[in-house]
Amino acid sequence: MGIVESILGRSKSPPTSSSIRAELGKAETAAGKARTELADAQDTYRRSLLDEDPAATAKAKAAVSDAEVAVDRAEALIGALRQRFEAQCETEAEDQRREIYAAAIQQKAKAEKYLAEYTAHAEAIAKIIADVAAAERAISEANDDRPAGAAPIEGVEASVRHLPPLAPETLSENVADAGWHELPSALHQIADTSTLEHANLRLNDADQARVRPTDGNAEIGIVEGRFGRETVVVRRRRRVATVLPAVGPATLPPLAASVSLPNLRAGAAAFWTATHGDPADHADRLAAERARPAVDPRHRQPETSSRLVEDAELLAGAAAFARSRGAAR
Repeated sequence: MGIVESILGRSKSPPTSSSIRAELGKAETAAGKARTELADAQDTYRRSLLDEDPAATAKAKAAVSDAEVAVDRAEALIGALRQRFEAQCETEAEDQRREIYAAAIQQKAKAEKYLAEYTAHAEAIAKIIADVAAAERAISEANDDRPAGAAPIEGVEASVRHLPPLAPETLSENVADAGWHELPSALHQIADTSTLEHANLRLNDADQARVRPTDGNAEIGIVEGRFGRETVVVRRRRRVATVLPAVGPATLPPLAASVSLPNLRAGAAAFWTATHGDPADHADRLAAERARPAVDPRHRQPETSSRLVEDAELLAGAAAFARSRGAAR
């Protein structure tokens, strides 16, 4: 048994917690079998006490002793395996903690390298925002006083970042039969075809089956006896269309009002902070702030404490002197 050999110091390779757990299960099964065999041996021994042959009793007694030894060995093995399992679990957990710790150190070094590049990137982005803001201001001034016949110039962010509106789009369209519709009696004598738009009352299903088309036009019919009179009907069609509706443009707030780029160091001025004012003036203010030395934000006020100095030798001398004074009295 490899695990047992490891416990006894005869294994060349250390076991794992999973392999120890497997052997522990086998040992517990074996211990259960040994306990059963001990119970059987004890029962046999008790029955042999009434046997006429003393040798049978001695043999049964030896079998009980052997079974007890087997149980003791099995339980000792289980105890050793459990102890080894707990130790191995702690060893593996410590190994895992060391791996996680080492990986965190590596990840920290990698992130520090990225942070070292942050300043250059932040300065570049802040310059982009300032340049875009300057261009937007120039466009606004040019649009306020355009040359004759010149179209307005679209803003930088509007042309690059915004999405234009979408016109409606027809996905499908077809014409289907809509059945017989009643022609209003007031329009029976009018020949204008636009009157068909007024024939918008569809006959119920029962009357649909009673329509008699005219000889001259299969799309014009008559229903007899409806409401006590003759009703002129027309065969209408319905246009069915599936359309994507129009939507407005998709716009975003300006970068100058959306982006914040803090400095890498505490107490140093930011590369950019979101502003709703003039971005160009804001860029100048931030540049001036960065030109000044960083201010340490860790403000501390002095605190004064007072306590007697502990001088054991002086106190012992004073106590001795006091005792001598008391004795002199």
